[in-house]
Formats: sequence, C-alpha cells, structure tokens
Amino acid sequence: RAMTASEQSSSRNESTSSNLVESSFKAKFLTMKSWKPSNTPSNRDRLELYALHTQAVSGDAFANIQHNSSVADKAKFTAWRNKRGIPSVEAMRLYINECDRQTRVYGNKIGNSQSTSLKNSATTPMNTPNQSSMAASNGSSEYGSILTPRGLAAIPLLCAASSEHREAYIVRMTNTNASNGWWCKQEPLCADPGTYLAIPETVLLQLSTWIESLALSYAQQIKFVHSFICPIHRVFLALWVQIILVSTLFNSAFLSMKTLLYGAKSTGVSIRQIFDEEIVPCGRAARGLCEPHQAVTIRLTGLILLPLVCLCDVAAVVGSGVVGLPGGAVVFAASAVLTW
Repeated sequence: RAMTASEQSSSRNESTSSNLVESSFKAKFLTMKSWKPSNTPSNRDRLELYALHTQAVSGDAFANIQHNSSVADKAKFTAWRNKRGIPSVEAMRLYINECDRQTRVYGNKIGNSQSTSLKNSATTPMNTPNQSSMAASNGSSEYGSILTPRGLAAIPLLCAASSEHREAYIVRMTNTNASNGWWCKQEPLCADPGTYLAIPETVLLQLSTWIESLALSYAQQIKFVHSFICPIHRVFLALWVQIILVSTLFNSAFLSMKTLLYGAKSTGVSIRQIFDEEIVPCGRAARGLCEPHQAVTIRLTGLILLPLVCLCDVAAVVGSGVVGLPGGAVVFAASAVLTW
C-alpha cells in the first residue's frame, strides 16, 4: 500500500532530524578534540565520552576482548559494552549532551589573547572555523594537535574484530540490514575526515563499505557469501591497522623535526609529548600484534611491521641516553626516512 501523505512527511522529518543530529555530532567531535579543560576530567567521564562515541560510530560492542588486554583497554571495552542496544542516532544525542555537560563542569583553558572576550565562557565552539581560529590564536599549526593516538587506541578493538569467529560473523551479517553495516559507521582515525592525510583510510573504508553493502543488499541470507567475505573482512581490518601504525610513524617523524626546527610553541606539542603519546605507544602496539592469541592476519601484519618496532625501540633508547630526547627524535626521523 502506498504511504499516506502524513506518513511520507513523518519519514522525511525523521530523516532530516537524523541528518541534523549526525552533522552536530561530527562538529561536536571535532571541537572536543581541541578542548583543553581547566580541570582534568575524571576517568569515568573520559570513558563515558569514549563509550558513547564508539557506540554511535561502531554500534554494539563485540562479545569479548582478549584476556591479556591492558587494564585501560578492558575499561574502554567495558564502558562501550555497557552502551549495547542504544541506537546510533540516540548515542549521538547522548554524546552531544555529555560533551556540553563536561565543558560546563570542567571549563575551558583559554589563551591569553582571548582571556578578555571569552573570560566567562564555559562552552566549546560549535563549528570547525572557531576551532581553527582558536588553534591559530594559540600559536599552534594544523599539525599541533596529535591525532594518531586515537588510532593507536582503536587497534585493540580492531584486533578483537579480526578474532571474530566465522560462525559469529555469518550470524551477525544475516541479522544486519544493508543500511546498518559495520564498515559504513567507521571513520578515519589518524586525521580529520576529508583531509589529504585521511585519504588512505578513506579509500580503505569506502572499499570495505562497498563490499559489505553488496553482500547485505543482495545476499543477506546466503551464508556461503558471508563465509567467503569473512576473510576479506579480516584482511581489511589488518590493512587498517597497518595504515594506522605507518601514519603514526610518519606523523611522529614529521612532527618531531618540525618541533626541533621551530620549537614547541609553533607546533603546540613537545618532544617529550611526541615520545610519550606516539613513538613509544606505536612500538608497543606493533609488538603486540605478534602475540599468539591474535588472528593470523593480525600476526602477519605484526611480522611486516617488526622493523617499525625496532625503529621505535632504538629511538627510545637513544632518547633516554646522553643525547636526550632531541637526539632520539633526530634518529627516529632519519631512520623513518631511510627505511620507509
């Protein structure tokens, strides 16, 4: 039966509302990445934002996580799993509300140049131009904020997704609508969506989304098709892990040299911060890919990236020696260029 005029109008209104929520969600996420609270948020509040964002982007959590995962990874996974069943749009609304609450509670650390005009402000900007202008007024460039740790934090979850059994994958696919696929909810992790630095991830996500969409649209109940696609799904996950780690490698090398040449005030980050948030975690994440409990595709990825582990370890050893962190940064950047 054809839809009545009121039903069509209601459907259009719901679609428009969902689009508005999604655009507000993306804008809020971009502004929160540059948010500098006056007071440090509690771990519980940090986990709440992480769980709501992951639920909105990735949907329900997987059944379990590796038994030997770190305490931090288990806490993130538990927080995400507690949001199971919340629809994507509703999770976006909750994320926006939680962001507004936390910016009111913890405030904003405002630069001296804006202390007069924004002295009493306790909310983050709602759009990217305001975010860019704040970054510029504080003297930081487009490379000033470290984006890749978000990708490194997602690697345990991608590894858990790769460990999904074929039977569980088939059941999940046969119960998933074409518009609610897993890949279509993902977004670049190492750079802002739509930028040149996000091109490798964007290409991978679009290709994997296209394959998943074809399977769900034309063969949702055909288990043989999903059984065939399952290894492809794992390969794409492994490739995504590789892109994250290689992006971290080159971003760290570039940012290290830029900080040495122009100073921490120009880039907005220190050499110590680059080592603590990028170089050392990058080597640790790449080393963890070779552990026996990982899926075969992830272990092969770990073998491919063993030189990256050595590079990070050498840079850390040099940085802790007599030459200090600047010497370690030079060794790291030079080695990255020579061994790319």
